[in-house]
Amino acid sequence: MRALERCAAAGFDFSACERAGVKQNAARDAWRLAGRLAAGASPGGGRALALASKCFLRAFPDRVGALFSAGKGRYQLPGDRRAQLSPYSAAAGAPLVCAGEALESLKKGGADITLSFAAEIKEEWLAEAFPGDMQTVSRPALDEVMRTPVTETLTLYRGVTVRREVSAARPAKASSELIAEEFISGNEKLQKWDEEVEDWLARVDFLARACPDLGLEPLSPEDRNLIIADICSGARSVAEARARPVLPALQDWYGWEKARLLDRHAPARLEMPGGRRAKIRYPKNGEPFLEAKIQDLFTLTETPRVAAGRVPLVVHILAPSMRPVQVTKDLKSFWADSYPKLKPALARRYPRHKWL
Repeated sequence: MRALERCAAAGFDFSACERAGVKQNAARDAWRLAGRLAAGASPGGGRALALASKCFLRAFPDRVGALFSAGKGRYQLPGDRRAQLSPYSAAAGAPLVCAGEALESLKKGGADITLSFAAEIKEEWLAEAFPGDMQTVSRPALDEVMRTPVTETLTLYRGVTVRREVSAARPAKASSELIAEEFISGNEKLQKWDEEVEDWLARVDFLARACPDLGLEPLSPEDRNLIIADICSGARSVAEARARPVLPALQDWYGWEKARLLDRHAPARLEMPGGRRAKIRYPKNGEPFLEAKIQDLFTLTETPRVAAGRVPLVVHILAPSMRPVQVTKDLKSFWADSYPKLKPALARRYPRHKWL
């Protein structure tokens, strides 16, 4: 039979048949006859084929496969194994098969299993032959298209899903937990967990390091998961949860008092003497800094500080073109020493701007 399958795979090429030790015409005729027999073409053939398949099932109960990838002919087997059904098998494409042969071959990443001599079987035959190996499980799941919570009921044979049914009935709590898990696992992203949120958390991290006595703690992975669960509470779909606001949930988690401390000791922006509000950045592995044009700093003689005055800001001083001029943590020394040397060149390059 294997020789016949090899000949069929080669299109009954004369050389291939000769290498397999069979006659070309005889092999082609035998293959056609096998196809007719497998289809139950003879009178009573359907009943005979069913009886033969049931006997096959009794003989090889551990080689039952359920189709999970029709395009690739991939089947799930008991024991959490996956296998490839020979494309020349008469049972190719059948939802459930039982294979007479399962050949394992080593390949990169593990063993590969190829099923051959397979017969199509039916779910009711499994229940009839092995009732103790059948199991029905209901669990919450997400609809693959709509991404809304549903209840799926799985019929299993030795852990292999032979049937899946979906219903809209679902408990509300389980639905929210299911939706939240999509975001916790990283399968989905909250749209409003954005730069503003990351900046807010960076301020928390900084102040927790710089002022541990204030009682702020960085957001732990466990806290993050709980906040995501709160955000998803009551959501009816992944899309609804995805669009929900995040920053208010974080602020509620930390509480009003700690949010007030954060605004006071690690502000998001610093108001400059001219009225412009410069953004303060709090890098995870660096010192907090701000960028400002030199004209915005003219009357700022002392370096701004954060963290209850414990940490001076690094000031990136920019020319009118926004190009960097100097980086300093000591504005007083900059105005006294560096600025007089820089001013002539800057005034010539940018004559329309004010220079003290």
